[in-house]
Amino acid sequence: MKELLVCVLILTVGTGAVMALTPQMEITATEQVIVAPGDTLWSFISSIDGREKYDGQEIVNAIQDMNDMDSVALTPGETITIPKEVK
Repeated sequence: MKELLVCVLILTVGTGAVMALTPQMEITATEQVIVAPGDTLWSFISSIDGREKYDGQEIVNAIQDMNDMDSVALTPGETITIPKEVK
């Protein structure tokens, strides 16, 4: 039992250290795009400057937040805002 408690403590501290090292994303520019058939939130990531510093899911979450989206579903013809640059 003591070993389990030590492992949980180590994992908790280790996770906190990793989270502390994750940079806070700042969106410095945005653009409006019209969704085409086959577009996904993930497909827009490749056009974002500075994306290499972040996990793709973080950027997808930011796009969802910017557009007040409950899901990642897109409808062709809709206009959404995406980051043009992140720092």
